Amino acid sequence: MSRKKKKVLTIGVALVIFLVICTFISKSVYYFSLPKVTTTSPYAATFLSTATLTSGTATYKNIYKMEFDLPVPLEIEEVLVTKGDIISEGSVLARFDIESIEEQIIPLRKAVESAEIALLEFRRAFEAKIDTLRSQIPDSVVDSIYTVKAHRNGIIADMAYKEGDRVSAGSKLCSIADTSSLILSLYFSDAYQITPGMKAKVSIPSMMSVLDGDVIDVGNTSVVEGTYARLVTIRIKNPGTVQEGLQATATIGEYTPMNSSTLKYGEVHTLYSEVSGYLKSILHRENSTVGQGDTIMKIEVTGLDSAQKELDHLLTTGILNGRTENQLAQALDEAKSRLDVLEKLLVRPEIQSMGEGVVCSVYIEDGIPFSGGVLMDYAQEGSEQVLVFTGGDIYRVSREMPCAVTAVFNQQEFKMEGVVGTTRGGKAVVHIPDQKSFVANASEYSAEVILKSHTTKKAIPATAFITDDDVYVVKSRRGLFGIEYYLQLREVERDWYDSKNVEITSGLAFDDLVVVGWDREIYDGAIVDLVGS
Repeated sequence: MSRKKKKVLTIGVALVIFLVICTFISKSVYYFSLPKVTTTSPYAATFLSTATLTSGTATYKNIYKMEFDLPVPLEIEEVLVTKGDIISEGSVLARFDIESIEEQIIPLRKAVESAEIALLEFRRAFEAKIDTLRSQIPDSVVDSIYTVKAHRNGIIADMAYKEGDRVSAGSKLCSIADTSSLILSLYFSDAYQITPGMKAKVSIPSMMSVLDGDVIDVGNTSVVEGTYARLVTIRIKNPGTVQEGLQATATIGEYTPMNSSTLKYGEVHTLYSEVSGYLKSILHRENSTVGQGDTIMKIEVTGLDSAQKELDHLLTTGILNGRTENQLAQALDEAKSRLDVLEKLLVRPEIQSMGEGVVCSVYIEDGIPFSGGVLMDYAQEGSEQVLVFTGGDIYRVSREMPCAVTAVFNQQEFKMEGVVGTTRGGKAVVHIPDQKSFVANASEYSAEVILKSHTTKKAIPATAFITDDDVYVVKSRRGLFGIEYYLQLREVERDWYDSKNVEITSGLAFDDLVVVGWDREIYDGAIVDLVGS
């Protein structure tokens, strides 16, 4: 090849390269100057109609109250739990001030001592009153009639009253003499050596009989008719034919008495009235023989009604001077119980948990007096929680609507699923099943309640609309630099919409590219550069 031809070829190649470079630069400059748009095709979407609930407070559905009984107020030295703490059985909840316990124990000990004395005195007074009333109402009184009966066999020795006489309690009614033996008392010279147990021969002149007797008593020496003598008492077994009052004498061995005397019955028993009243009837007179248990007389008793009524009331109610033994015993038990509580607290001045769960609220504070009652509310850990909302679109929500709950805890948001419960009184209750204890301590709560949901097959992003009904779609054609893309303003019809998506009912096909974003002003027919979809 000649030099001239080589030169022409070199110039031609250089020119082609220059044209290519110019074309590339021109094309780059051209596309750089075009608006950059992003597109999407219509897609299926779900539209939600929601309501927002605000101003929420959290608690548990089933809350239990933890109580502690105290007999007297005590000062809380330190509270060891706060809302949200997890406690177990035996956990120490609070501590008492020791000095406040010691101050209260002294009067309680005195109260126990006083209650013991009061109970003992009541029992003594009650028994004494019962005995007094029963003494006024003998067992032998039936239908206001007091029957006097012989307590042994014998003879009525004397009768103190007659029928119709007024009889006083404690007065002598009559005597019953034991006729089985007779007594004879005679003076013998002090010079005789007479001792009890010696045998005697008793002579009864009027009956011309001699009976055997025994010396039962020898009196002291005394002067009788100027002679030293002793009174000797002789007991004679009555054969049943000898009566009291007959003259008799006796010899003891060779000793003879200084006198004779009258026979008396061996034992005489006096009957006394246990009641006051009127002698209604006498069934046995003086000197009549009676057997043990025989009725001697009857007395119509007066003044027993009030005593009987008082006794019945006392035994039925147990009330004496406005108090009962049970009341005093209960007061003593209560005083002992109160003292026992404080004495145990003195050894261990703590309040321990009787259950386990999550603390919902605490009602005691450091340094305050506590008189007993509710310490705190707690719920079992993991149990269902509820949120009570008082702000937002409460009027739009109803029972069993699902919702998404947001809780802010330690400046972090936690999402949970919930469901609406009751809605009344300007409040909406949202249930959150099986949540952790931190939920109850969140600083802020809100809920997005789903009112309605609608699913469509054709939707586009809300950012595609330039007016309420117009969007841009991308079309293609052949241009100077090959295939170029341009915009076409398209009117569409829409229905459901929310902040992100809009349902399209007509005006778009599934393969249409809809402009959803651009970097500068665009218009109908504008050529654009596609940068994403």
